[in-house]
Amino acid sequence: MFGGRHMRGMAQEPVKPQDTGKTLRRLWTYFQPFWKLLVTASILVIVSTGLRLAAPLLTGIAVDQFIDPSDQPLLTLPEWLLPPNASQNTGLTITMLILLGVYLLGWAATAGQFYLMTLAGQRVLLYMRTQIFERIQTLSLKFFDQHEAGDLMSRLVNDTQVINQVFGGGIVRLASMFLTLIGIVVIMLKLNPRLALASFTILPVMFLATTVFSKRARVAYRRTRQTIGKVSAELQENIAAVREVQAFSREEANVDEFEAVNASNRDANVQAESLLSAFSPALDVLSTIALAIVAGYGGYLALTPPLGGK
Repeated sequence: MFGGRHMRGMAQEPVKPQDTGKTLRRLWTYFQPFWKLLVTASILVIVSTGLRLAAPLLTGIAVDQFIDPSDQPLLTLPEWLLPPNASQNTGLTITMLILLGVYLLGWAATAGQFYLMTLAGQRVLLYMRTQIFERIQTLSLKFFDQHEAGDLMSRLVNDTQVINQVFGGGIVRLASMFLTLIGIVVIMLKLNPRLALASFTILPVMFLATTVFSKRARVAYRRTRQTIGKVSAELQENIAAVREVQAFSREEANVDEFEAVNASNRDANVQAESLLSAFSPALDVLSTIALAIVAGYGGYLALTPPLGGK
């Protein structure tokens, strides 16, 4: 009874889906009934991204046009917001009020998009878990003889929760960051193409670092899902067979086995979190290098007279 537990659940899941597109389309069928929530959340993502990009532009207008006016400011408020004959104090006040409104609307849009995606994700989670449970009721006894109940419980509870986290919050953040990146690139190219291109020199290194990290992280986090399934399976079987364990005085042996499985889960999580903790500082260093390139090249352009100048 106790030695057979390691013979079950030997069938390993594939390293990655055979057809990623098919997998995504299958997942989409769960979210399709809530398309109205998704469309509304998408609109809010676009709105919040636009407001996030508008905030630094308004700050620049406040500095260049009203706090430390320059002869040719890069950006100015349109005349329908600020009369041409308005004083600096009036212009600064109007700019700050607009900036406050931008921050408040941005907060509301961000809160709304996360609420809607969480609502859709929880509804999908409810339906998905119910469908999996219904499917389990129809499986043969042979299937249960080959798969441990604890591992099935882990897939029903933990794995579905991961899917909910990805589609509930992860996609919102990814879409927001992608739109923000596009907006920043467009604004940078419009304000100063040469400085923008100088800052882009670090992008290939960032792309390479992200690619390497994502491959290693995929393996590491998959291992965490597998090990937590083994922990659940070991725990469920020991609790279900507690009478037999006590009858045969296997308490210490079972504790040792559970400790080994639990240690494997700990090591998997430590490895995954170590990768994550190493990736963020690496991006910070690359961002600092990009800032140094922009500052250095910008200083060179400021100190170097234009062609044809004196």
